[in-house]
Amino acid sequence: MNNIEIVKSNEIENSEMALPIDKIKFSKNDTRRSISVPKTLSSVLAEDVGFHIGDGYMKERRGNGFVHYELVYSGDKNDDIDYFKNILIPRKRKLFNLDNIKIESSSRNNEIKIRTKSKAILTFFRDVIMVQESPKNHISTPLWIFKSNEFQKAFIRGIIDSDGTLKFLKKHKNKHYYPVIQICTKSKFLALDIMKILKNLNFKANMITVNSYDKRVNRKYLKYYIDLNGVGNLEKWVKEIGFSNMKHKSKYLLWERHGYCDIGTTTSERMGKWWAHSDTRSFLVQIFSKGASN
Repeated sequence: MNNIEIVKSNEIENSEMALPIDKIKFSKNDTRRSISVPKTLSSVLAEDVGFHIGDGYMKERRGNGFVHYELVYSGDKNDDIDYFKNILIPRKRKLFNLDNIKIESSSRNNEIKIRTKSKAILTFFRDVIMVQESPKNHISTPLWIFKSNEFQKAFIRGIIDSDGTLKFLKKHKNKHYYPVIQICTKSKFLALDIMKILKNLNFKANMITVNSYDKRVNRKYLKYYIDLNGVGNLEKWVKEIGFSNMKHKSKYLLWERHGYCDIGTTTSERMGKWWAHSDTRSFLVQIFSKGASN
């Protein structure tokens, strides 16, 4: 169990397990900022780990006589700003007592980022809950995730909200009607872990391997695509796992209403289209009831 102690076997489904927090190292800056770390495992933490593994960066670096402990999360300004403001930042505040988290924005590529520099949080991720540092080419799922169905659901929700896609294909019609939930990773270990989780949760998934080329570094590598195809998989996902990211929720709501969802639209455009055909009460009820709440 990677040094993680199970409190009681019958508490596993209650999603709480004690942690060996004596391994965590707090810097003076951590203490000054009153940073804290979770004392138990939880579904909230599992979802945060899934998001981190999907789209996070974490590294202990040495330079100029100092040691730097940095965690970075990136997203798209058009599609992820709502998630950053209303899900990611509040979750980081809840888990680690982080305040004054600022969203950095780039006008060149529509990228947004948040950065955290903390010895305590990095050592918590790396040494306590066993999340590997970047690069993530061979990253795997921490073993404790597999100890609870609730952990697995939360973890995979974090993965899809960060590095996953909900798309709709035309197939045999003129509209984009056929749903596909897709996760892509460079790590074979993570891909196999995700397939295991989906099997544990009784989803029907397919995995394919694709040869890719990164011209920036002139290197070939493999990508692993995991697809959950069809209406049955999508409805089961929404009912049992859900989406926390509005970029996915908005696609689902449009598809649910019209039977299709056009590609090439932003989250705000989809929300506007949905709003145009909804009364305020119905809109708010569906937005906040679809998928899992945090």
